[in-house]
Amino acid sequence: MATLADYGTQEQAMQAYLREGRERAMALGNRGPIRFTADGQLDPAILEAYERCGFYVFEAVLSAAELADMEADLHDILDRMPTGPDAKTDRLGRPALGSDRNWPVALWSKPLGDPFGGTDQAQGRHPVKMFEPEALFPTLWGDWRWAAWKGTRLNASVLIALLAVPAAWLFLQRSFAGFQMIVTGMAPQAARYAGFSQTRATWTALMVSGATAGLAGVSEVAGSIGQLQSSWSPGYGYTAIIVAFVGRLHPLGVVLASVLMALLYLGGEAVQTTLQMPKAISAIFQGLLLFFLLGCELFVGYRLRVRTTHAAPAVEKAA
Repeated sequence: MATLADYGTQEQAMQAYLREGRERAMALGNRGPIRFTADGQLDPAILEAYERCGFYVFEAVLSAAELADMEADLHDILDRMPTGPDAKTDRLGRPALGSDRNWPVALWSKPLGDPFGGTDQAQGRHPVKMFEPEALFPTLWGDWRWAAWKGTRLNASVLIALLAVPAAWLFLQRSFAGFQMIVTGMAPQAARYAGFSQTRATWTALMVSGATAGLAGVSEVAGSIGQLQSSWSPGYGYTAIIVAFVGRLHPLGVVLASVLMALLYLGGEAVQTTLQMPKAISAIFQGLLLFFLLGCELFVGYRLRVRTTHAAPAVEKAA
């Protein structure tokens, strides 16, 4: 099935955009013929370009005759395409490709449109183009060449998280506003007696939490995804509740709990692909973790005492 794009009045702009993208792709330095070393391994330059760009284009794999044959077939298909969304003939007046079929072989789409109907599931939103490289967080290995993180997709946003941990600790443990927030959360009546504003503490918590959550979202979109999407979040907000509880509301504990939850996510994906387990297996592990943690909290904070009731002795009436 072929997909045709109707750019309309934006034809020239789109063609310029495609030419610019082609030039930038050719300048990546990740294409060339297959080269091997003396021991039969791929040339290290090919591996380096693959790790830097994420893909490598092998040239001269097919012969000129094979390429010419494929190109001729492609041009023949394009020539037989209908001239419009409802047309039954091609540009030469012949019956268009698939005109005798009950199902269309060509779906027309405008720029940023989805010819397969996915926009209905995305609340009418259309995918947008990938971010420019200047708008993305640099990766620790691909851009900065930090050897310790070779093969990973970690980017500079992880440094923001590392800076946020001591900042949160200083705010909570060394500032009066943080002290007010802790007291208000743990003992509202004591905070009210001390003259602390419960409204101010609540709004401070909401604003700071919202700002950090937004920063985390930017780090995800401008990091590993690199594109605005309607459903980019897999539900990290609900996971954050478990992370905060497991981390005992301490900044360092939250970091360790985040690593644990990340391992659960990765383990769930690995089990799903290798053992064909359902996707919900990771959520089950998270729920069990929270359930047992709450159970331990119950037994640590409260003591169960078994009480036995003894029947009162019977009193005999005097004769």
